[in-house]
Amino acid sequence: MKINIFPDYKQEGWLSMEVYAESLIRALKGLKIRDLKVKTFLALPKFSSFFPKEKKKARYFFRYVINPFFAFFNQGDVNHIIDQAYTPLLLSLNHRKTIVTCHDLIIPFWQERQSDLKRTWKSKLRLKIGKWRFAQLRKAAKIIAVSQATKDKLVREIKIDPQKIVVIHEGVEEKFRKIKDQKKLLDFKNQYQLPDNFLLHVGSCADYKNIDGLLKIFYNLAKKKKNLFLIKVGENWQPKHLRLIKRLKIENKIRHLGYLPEKELPLIYNLATVLVQPSFVEGFGLTVLEAMICSCPVFISQAPALKEVTGQAGIIFNEKDEEGASLTILKTLNNQKLLSNFVLKGEKRARQFTWVRTAQKTYQVYQEVKKLK
Repeated sequence: MKINIFPDYKQEGWLSMEVYAESLIRALKGLKIRDLKVKTFLALPKFSSFFPKEKKKARYFFRYVINPFFAFFNQGDVNHIIDQAYTPLLLSLNHRKTIVTCHDLIIPFWQERQSDLKRTWKSKLRLKIGKWRFAQLRKAAKIIAVSQATKDKLVREIKIDPQKIVVIHEGVEEKFRKIKDQKKLLDFKNQYQLPDNFLLHVGSCADYKNIDGLLKIFYNLAKKKKNLFLIKVGENWQPKHLRLIKRLKIENKIRHLGYLPEKELPLIYNLATVLVQPSFVEGFGLTVLEAMICSCPVFISQAPALKEVTGQAGIIFNEKDEEGASLTILKTLNNQKLLSNFVLKGEKRARQFTWVRTAQKTYQVYQEVKKLK
């Protein structure tokens, strides 16, 4: 069985999609199934490298025109589009033999509810294109949803037959584990001059991530715990966040480390006091899993996907109530026994999410689709 996987262009800058594609492909090959041949296809990748993500028109051209055109001539027994943003490929691929992984429906369905995005013709056009793109999912033979929360939204928002959707959670890479080498941790801590106690946030600064809420929660905490800091890993602050940081006068309590090398991410999770994820909505919650398996307790919002991932191992707060959220975090931080209990629950829960299991379930979907006529 020849499987053609269609990943994203690296120039899109979607790191989570790259992690999903690379981890899934590695795990599929690791199954060592004799009749399973996995290859990837991306049209003109060297030419694409000349156009960074800031060149939006060029990126759209590659995504909606070049890649679909060449994909027609590069199909397998089963095709697997690993990102819902690339559903235009369904216009050229044999959709009866094509699977799409849907990670979330945050854009455009969450953005549509934000009134400030309806003020310009450009924002309206983006929403229409986004909805059209998601509507293409109806053509797919099967859809892999990375969470039950995502499946529920597909059924509710796009009216897709639930029988067509298979929930397959993502996994945690083996490099994310509790690190016992104290010298290694100390060297990393000294390298970045990290404080002893800090809240950690890993990810982007997109509006749905609720970074404003994160900063306000930390502001309330910092007033009561003077030795507590906030460390941000990933995308840099937006101008509005910098203005809020200045207004709250917490500049000296916050550090932004940018994008850390992959090998260093487990170290920052191991050193963090807690991970805080105050998102309004999520499609999965990989950073939460990574933190839990590294013995870092996690505080999460009420987003259904985050609660689904953490089970009973996440400490939940109301993301719309920053003061209440800070009290929840403070109360738990002051109870070491309770905190340790959540650490143990988190490690146990996170161990259930492996890429081997993800690959095995994905292979089962491949077999089902191959039999379809």
